[in-house]
Amino acid sequence: MNFKSSAPEINDSYIYTIPFQDKFIVYRPLKPLAFVANRAMVNFVSSLVNGSLTDGTARHEEAYGFLEKIGFLLPDPPPPGRLTGDAPFKPTIAVLFTTTACNFRCIYCYASGGENRVKTLPFEIGCAAIDQVCRNASEIGENRFTVGFHGGGEPTLEKETFKKLVDYAKSKDLRCELTVATNGYWTDDERDWILDNLTSISLSLDGSSKVHDRQRPLSSGQGTHENIMKTVREMDRRGFPYGIRL
Repeated sequence: MNFKSSAPEINDSYIYTIPFQDKFIVYRPLKPLAFVANRAMVNFVSSLVNGSLTDGTARHEEAYGFLEKIGFLLPDPPPPGRLTGDAPFKPTIAVLFTTTACNFRCIYCYASGGENRVKTLPFEIGCAAIDQVCRNASEIGENRFTVGFHGGGEPTLEKETFKKLVDYAKSKDLRCELTVATNGYWTDDERDWILDNLTSISLSLDGSSKVHDRQRPLSSGQGTHENIMKTVREMDRRGFPYGIRL
């Protein structure tokens, strides 16, 4: 087989190799497709895509067969389209960062949550964002809009503002999907209110208690796994929609 003539038109700008332990993750996000490879496979993929494969073909048949089987040799779909200058920009999702305060000190925190001067979202700014996405949804004929809570801190810690913004979003004429990315560390009353009023949750949970408590302790150093598992069990009991980030 002549691999060079059989190679597809693949844009190598959309192929990524990421070091992983003693190997690599080969990633093509547009397909989407990823697999773990050794250095020889990475070199083969590079040579195949850029047309520089010059040595014999027989020893590459297994590698080529693998790429063909998983669909790697198929061309990329076109990249997602971009809005043109004439297209109206009417987002229907608002993501609100309520606070930089955090009761956790996760060892991998990208934002140093809770370690610097606390900043909070003014209630009026949150309302303005909610007004905008609700209005946009109505204008383009959608029957709902979305408000998410996220941030460099724990968004539910700013309790009064968080609750007022949830209530404000729910007061609109259109249905509002309400979600939060959270550490899930709550009292029983807080947990009940959130599960009664939100639509879905993205919960951070790093697995077993030993791993989780090492990686996601309170600022005091105390473990958090036991409390968060109460949240998981209660969501399961209610059939409440949630995802886990770890």
